[in-house]
Amino acid sequence: MKTTVKKLSDTKVQLTISLGASELADAEQVSLTKLARDIKVPGFRKGKVPATIAAAKHVDPNAFQEQILENALSKAVAEAFLQEKLQALDRPSVEVKKFVPGSGVGVYG
Repeated sequence: MKTTVKKLSDTKVQLTISLGASELADAEQVSLTKLARDIKVPGFRKGKVPATIAAAKHVDPNAFQEQILENALSKAVAEAFLQEKLQALDRPSVEVKKFVPGSGVGVYG
């Protein structure tokens, strides 16, 4: 994860966060586990479907990518604030500049 800070005023900063494939891989595993809880597959109880089986055919690819992005962003923004020793006065505004599934994310916050 790469983070750059640009001070806009005394109370505003702009963080630019770039995530690599390893951060997205972590978010992918968390997302798959979350989505697998709500899937019903014959032969498994609801919530007990293994992630590998859920990923194979039963998870909507669009919902999966959306969940990956959401998990990666929430973790990255929190880590960036801690790393830069910033304290948020309000909920940060986040703008995704580039998202390539499996390779990286570019974010402005």
